[in-house]
Amino acid sequence: MVVVSPATSRLGIILAGCLFSFLLSHDHVVIAHAATASPAPPLSFSFDFANTSDYSLQDLRFEGDAALNGDLVDLTCNSVESKENYYCKGRMSYNHPIPLYDKSTGEVASFATTFIFAIHLIPNRTKKGDGLTFFLSTYPSRLPPESSSNLLGLISSSDTSAVGEDRFVAVEFDTYSNPWDPTGASDHIGIDLSSVTSVSTTRLPSYSLNGTMTATITFVNTTRTLEAILHFDYSNHSLAAARVKTQLPDPLDALLPPVVAVGFSAATGGNTELHQIHSWSFNSTMAPRARETPTETPTWANNVQPEQGQVHATKGRDNSLIIGGAVVVALALVVIIWSILSWCRWTRTRDSFGTGTRLKRFEYREVSTATDGFSDKKKIGAGGFGVVYSGSLKADQPVAVKKILKDSRGEFKDFLAELDAVGRTGHGNVVRLEGWCCSINNFMFWCLHRQNVKLFLVYELVPNGNLHEHLHERPEVLSWARRYKIVKGIGSALHYLHHLCKPCILHRDIKPSNILLDHDFNAKLGDFGLSRVAQYDDDTSLITAVAVGTVDYMDPLCKKHGQVKLRPSSDVYSFGIVLLEILHGENNPDLLRKLHRDQPETFVSDAADKKLDGQFDKIEMERVIVLALQCCDLDESQRPSMAAAMLFLENGGELPPATPDRSKPP
Repeated sequence: MVVVSPATSRLGIILAGCLFSFLLSHDHVVIAHAATASPAPPLSFSFDFANTSDYSLQDLRFEGDAALNGDLVDLTCNSVESKENYYCKGRMSYNHPIPLYDKSTGEVASFATTFIFAIHLIPNRTKKGDGLTFFLSTYPSRLPPESSSNLLGLISSSDTSAVGEDRFVAVEFDTYSNPWDPTGASDHIGIDLSSVTSVSTTRLPSYSLNGTMTATITFVNTTRTLEAILHFDYSNHSLAAARVKTQLPDPLDALLPPVVAVGFSAATGGNTELHQIHSWSFNSTMAPRARETPTETPTWANNVQPEQGQVHATKGRDNSLIIGGAVVVALALVVIIWSILSWCRWTRTRDSFGTGTRLKRFEYREVSTATDGFSDKKKIGAGGFGVVYSGSLKADQPVAVKKILKDSRGEFKDFLAELDAVGRTGHGNVVRLEGWCCSINNFMFWCLHRQNVKLFLVYELVPNGNLHEHLHERPEVLSWARRYKIVKGIGSALHYLHHLCKPCILHRDIKPSNILLDHDFNAKLGDFGLSRVAQYDDDTSLITAVAVGTVDYMDPLCKKHGQVKLRPSSDVYSFGIVLLEILHGENNPDLLRKLHRDQPETFVSDAADKKLDGQFDKIEMERVIVLALQCCDLDESQRPSMAAAMLFLENGGELPPATPDRSKPP
């Protein structure tokens, strides 16, 4: 390999600059060129309407009766004259286009949005209607005429489906029972695809859509799954979180255009209520499209003025030939220098990914052969940041090959984060990274774009699936002894990442599907695509603009703020939620709420998985319950470190007191 020193690279750049300067400054040549811009980061925005410094009205589009009203947004009329609140409709949307997919590259965005909203009944009235929605539609948003009442500000007719520019996808929070709604359910949530007749619905108790609520809606590009989770006001202890989900068609172009508007709509009819938005955040894995700058074709203009007489004409032609020859030579030199610099940068970048680690760089053909050309038969998993294939290398070494998706959070961020984090580790409860692979098919324009890059991580193959499968999908009941072993294995992995790695590593996506199990049910923590290497003494390095992770396991402090500080305590919270799922055998968001209301002596009866049929060590289970509650404390300063958690799990000791009012659940 030819190694070019930084000094040589700088010299080449200077030479290229000199040649271009010569061409630009010469009296006979004009070159028009387009400026290039650096890639934009993934799209993210957040509005807290109680804080006027947190948003700009220029970023919001209000239609119909929607309006900013103090520290919230009213989507429908909110008049002191109650008769004026009937048959209202309104929309509020983000006033900039949101990219959903790119036809030319096949890239599809994943997104997550969380919003706090309220539906309030009019005082002294029991009849209500009709509801609000979160929608995606053609950009810019256009409120359809005659879309009040049960049409929810989405469409002008309930008898037809929207077509063309009127198409939409919406999650509805419906408070009135119409003929097309679930029988006997006035309150319900549903997913609408260009029609108010929902393709998927979840019934709710009557008058449950009343008061302040928090909704989280996610779309996963690899599975095309759209899911909404509704959490009710904490003051209403009796209501469990509600979910609704569906799988959108593939490809998406039959449903929505490549660029969409996102926002909220609401409507009232002969009955009325208030529809209000308090805060809203939105994160997408796809960057907003940059404004295109017209690119002019380079033109060559000969400005030699004609002279009288044959001699002057001949001299003019000779000058043109000299200039033309000089230009051709100059361009040839520029192309040669550009090629050398591009090749050097390509080579250095390709070889630098694994610098400072024990990792092997595999050739692309090795990885492709091991997975039978990335055959669908070899696919063993998929998530928001990669697709995983099983394979076998030359020495009959079973491996798992993770292909980093091009439409993750940005250029190489997932790949480099995982490579940097896992490449530093060596622990029995952390999945072992064997190596990596970078395939670049076109080094010539490496400096301009990286559209041909394919990135892979090669892991040990952990053969016994993941914890999610064993808890929820497999018929065999996971015994308590194995569950407790898994609990200690996860804790040991996090203790290693937080306390023994220097600097520490924050995983940021602790959940059962990321906990792999070998044949002896040893837990191995995997999928470090969201991880970050952080240093406690550098507080500024712990700040990110986007709160990421899986909603059900995410620290509530990360859900509430657009910018969050990455700290080990957020991993500890996720660990606590996973412990509750291991105890209970299912992901029940209301278990935490119930345990906080319980007395300690009833913990085991409420938390224990019924499938265990009482076959468990009560002391161990109580220990895990108390630890889980402490890990899930809303005050991050009250959460234990993983060192303290492991000491408690390993050595027992006196159980700390657990009082119902120690912390309120999210």
